[in-house]
This record gives sequence, structure tokens and C-alpha cells, in this order.
Amino acid sequence: MTNPFSDVDSPESHNPFQSPAAESLETIEWEPPEPLTLPSWRLVVGCILVVSMILGIVWFSFLDFQIPTLMVDRLKLTFVISLLIVAVTAGMGISLLVQSVRHREFSRLMPGHWRLIAFSTTLVGQILFAVVNLVVDINERDGFAYLLFYLPEAILACAFYCWVLGTTRETTWWKRYAGICIIYYLSIGAEAVARWLLYQQILRSLWNPFNGFEVSYVVAGFVAVIAIVMAMLADDRRKTKRDAYHAVGLVMPPFALFATWILYGMLVV
Repeated sequence: MTNPFSDVDSPESHNPFQSPAAESLETIEWEPPEPLTLPSWRLVVGCILVVSMILGIVWFSFLDFQIPTLMVDRLKLTFVISLLIVAVTAGMGISLLVQSVRHREFSRLMPGHWRLIAFSTTLVGQILFAVVNLVVDINERDGFAYLLFYLPEAILACAFYCWVLGTTRETTWWKRYAGICIIYYLSIGAEAVARWLLYQQILRSLWNPFNGFEVSYVVAGFVAVIAIVMAMLADDRRKTKRDAYHAVGLVMPPFALFATWILYGMLVV
């Protein structure tokens, strides 16, 4: 005898309103975006050479570097190495940005690419600093020099990461990292403005506004490192394929940032 209840829970192929059977449901998994069309070596080398030339002109335009014979040999070597690290990192970032815009593949940029491009924004502040210094004799130790050096970077990098958040198809942790970077660069910009406005009016103390912003971007930097680690672990679980520029972008910017501090330190010492 046929069981009249045997087909009650079975899906009906002719019923368009029938929910699919449980075994037919597929788990929706994150799919990585198509890889970026990488820039040619000519574009990368060309960008690095152009950036090197610009940085050389910028830094040797300052009085401190007009007579390099006054610099001891070790200081000269430190200066050259720091300049090359900055030029290579920024040049790679510019080449990736040019490539992504030219081929309309901005959403395909990987997180390591973001970091290289974001670092390249430091060039704008350095160039602006040098140009203004040719017209007006800037005291490198006051807040105005700091403003010229860091505010353009903060504005451009913040805008870049906002663009990233609006277009990227990366995982949640990498999006969180981009959001943290926005906070980081906003803090740098606010600190530069506060230092300029309050440099002559408020004694340096723990409660100065610009010191508060310094704490903000330092904390944001540490949180960003945590986000990077979590995102890399997620990439490893998913076996996400990354290119060499991504790996370089995760490693090089901190060294390039330190090299920039060395250059700036040589100027103000």
C-alpha cells in the first residue's frame, strides 16, 4: 500500500513557488576579483627613475643639501639609501595607479597595491614643501613646515582609501583595513593643522591637541597592523592568490616611511 504522506515534503518540479530542496542549496563563497593587469617593467622603471630625479631635485634644493661635501660619508650613504627606498616604493605605487586607471581596473587593485599607492602621496607634500621653500624662507622647525609636508599626503591618501572602499571587492578584513587607514590619515591631517595653529600658543604637553592626534594615528596604525594580520590569515584559509606587488606593498611602506623620517630629520637637525 502506498504511503499517502511520503511525498508531502518532496519538492514539486512543476511548482514555481516551491522552495528548493536543502541539498540543492549551494554555499555562496567569496570570489576574488580578477587580477590586475600588471604594469610593464618599462613603466615601473620609468616611474622609479622619474621619482628619483624629482626627489633628488627636491632634497638637494634645501640649503642643508646644497653643499654635500659638508656631510660626512656615512651621512651621505644614509641619505642616498633613504632616497632610493622612498623612490622605489613610491615609483611602484605610481605605476600601479597609472596601470589601474589606464585599464579601468581600479577595483582589481590588491591591498598591497593600495599601500604602495598611498605611500606615493608623500611625494606631493615633499614637492610642495620644496616649492614654497624656494619662494618663502621656511623655518623647518615650526608647524608650517610640518603642515606643508604632511597635509597633502593626508588629504590624498584619505581620498584614495575612500575610493577604495567604494570600489573594491576584497574581503571584509581588507575593507576594515581600508577604513582604519582613513582614520589614520585623517588623524595625520588633523595633527598637522593643529600643530600649525597652536605651535606658538600652547606649551608642549601631553594634553596638546596635536599630541592627542598623534596618539590617534599611532593607535590607528597598530589597529591597522592587526587588521592586516587577520586579513592575511583569511587569505591563507581561502588560498587567495596574490602577486609580487602585493607582497612588496605589505613589506616596503614601513621602511619607506622610516626613510622619509630620516630625510626630514636631516633637514631639521
